[in-house]
Amino acid sequence: MAVATIRDGRIAPKATPMRVAVLATIIEQPGWRYDITTRFDVRFGRLLPVTDRRVYQVVDDLLAEGLVEVIHEDPRRRHFGATGHGRDAHARWLAEGMREDPERLEMRVGIVAASVYDQQATFELLRRYREVVLADMASGPTGPQGIQAELLDRERRMVNEASLRWIEYAVERLAREP
Repeated sequence: MAVATIRDGRIAPKATPMRVAVLATIIEQPGWRYDITTRFDVRFGRLLPVTDRRVYQVVDDLLAEGLVEVIHEDPRRRHFGATGHGRDAHARWLAEGMREDPERLEMRVGIVAASVYDQQATFELLRRYREVVLADMASGPTGPQGIQAELLDRERRMVNEASLRWIEYAVERLAREP
């Protein structure tokens, strides 16, 4: 199970690309485990190549945390749907943690996961991502002193500037879509 964090005095489940993707799959359309796994593979399989067993495990974790619930059960299988808490957590997760992800896997999964809602959700994700980047740009250098601090600060500024240019491009490109 993913490590939880404290948010507003409560334990909040931690986002991982896998958890974001599985929850997005369930939010898009509730289903049986096999259906969820099949749809997960179609939407996220190239970004997150995992076994069916791993998807099942994440569904079980999300269920234990109250982010999904059993909405129908028969003797052989259970039908899962997202709870209100799960939808809220998913919306928060889409923009969180992107700055710490050097390969941008969380951002890429977030863009695909936001598409389960509508185009406006992708605009909202990009707005939140922009806020995160701007906040990071506004913060001062952290870590070692001397030349190492200068190099790390320069790298952070250059990555943030590139991120802002990409966000601007993405917003303009989405705005041209019907």
